Amino acid sequence: MKRIRPTIFELVIFMLIFMKKIALCEGRSESEKLYTSLLSTSYMPSVMPTCKNGNRLTVNIEIALRDIVEIVEKQQLIRLKIWVRLNWNDCRLQWDPSKYQGLKEIVVPFNEIWTPDITLFEGVNDEDNMPGMEKYRALVNHQGEVIYNFPSIVTAVCKMDVSYFPFDHQVCSLQFGSWIYSGKYIDIRSRRSSVDVSNYVIHTEWDVVDTTARRHQLYYGCCNESYVDVTFYLHLKRKPIFYLITIIFPSLMVTALTVLGFLLPVESGEKVGLQITVLLSLTVFLLLVRDMLPSSSETAPYIAVYFSVSMLLVCISCIFSTVVLCAYFKDPVQDQNFLNQESETVSDTKPMVGKRALFATRFGRGTRILHRSLFRWTVVAGRLDRCFMWVYIFMSVLTDIIFVIIMLSYDGPTQHLELIQ
Repeated sequence: MKRIRPTIFELVIFMLIFMKKIALCEGRSESEKLYTSLLSTSYMPSVMPTCKNGNRLTVNIEIALRDIVEIVEKQQLIRLKIWVRLNWNDCRLQWDPSKYQGLKEIVVPFNEIWTPDITLFEGVNDEDNMPGMEKYRALVNHQGEVIYNFPSIVTAVCKMDVSYFPFDHQVCSLQFGSWIYSGKYIDIRSRRSSVDVSNYVIHTEWDVVDTTARRHQLYYGCCNESYVDVTFYLHLKRKPIFYLITIIFPSLMVTALTVLGFLLPVESGEKVGLQITVLLSLTVFLLLVRDMLPSSSETAPYIAVYFSVSMLLVCISCIFSTVVLCAYFKDPVQDQNFLNQESETVSDTKPMVGKRALFATRFGRGTRILHRSLFRWTVVAGRLDRCFMWVYIFMSVLTDIIFVIIMLSYDGPTQHLELIQ
């Protein structure tokens, strides 16, 4: 008995393993049988399925935004990582699950079945319009419904309005449609009214404010039939904190240094030099903004206009300082020449009574006139310096207030949602 029990136990284990292998083999054979039955020689993946009395095929499309890879303002391009979800019905891929042991779904390669030529119209990829579209597999159920989901990194054109940089809002559109099949053959629709952002990875510079999807039926000059597309709009808002710290705040501080040029004493000889240094610093900030933003003749960034006006004010302050220096160092050569002529006239005349007294009187009077002239121009220079300083402060503060009001009054969402309607 001790030898029989282990033998029976081993036999039971062996039977269970054998039955499981048989079940796996039968399941595999059913999948292979179904695959061979569906994708036989009679199925042509290059021909669009038209089974319902010639009715046009409906293709449903959705996209899920995964990440904003980069936005290149200079070239007006946006690079996104998206998940594309396509769904359509192919009546040639239907079967009865009861004939295949209840098998209701099967996974097939992309190139083995017909797939719509969905194209991103704004795409500018060098190789593929939507990279990765042909590398994945489709899920087919027994009713002929085909579900094809794949990830892709797309690069699209996005016209940018940087007038309010760095507080700007941008609306980028992704237009998907068939390149070959017109609306007579294919109808493209979106099951969602917006982009799926449930798996979106938060970007460090841009916030996704809103998304929407719109279906269009457009006529093109090439063809008589209309073409259907679904356009997804992404409303993006820039996070300005980085540019506030690195560009706007330093430029305000540099502009404020111009006031120190008015406070410096004239004898220092650095009044104009300091203001020219401020002017060069503002030029550097303007070049930084120019390198980041696109060259557009339609709109000019207000921040570039602000820098240009600030540079103009600094140039005006240089003119003010030059006027002050000219007043302070007014050359008293003419007065000194007059005194010299008087002294020479007195010395060349014949000796007469009271000659020295007359010379002393005239020379003393001229010296007093010269000192009063020098004192008067020094006072005028000081008063001009203070007057010009307050004029510059007024113009500079007024420029800053106008710039801030323009930026804070920008109603980005309202303006951009009108573009989507």
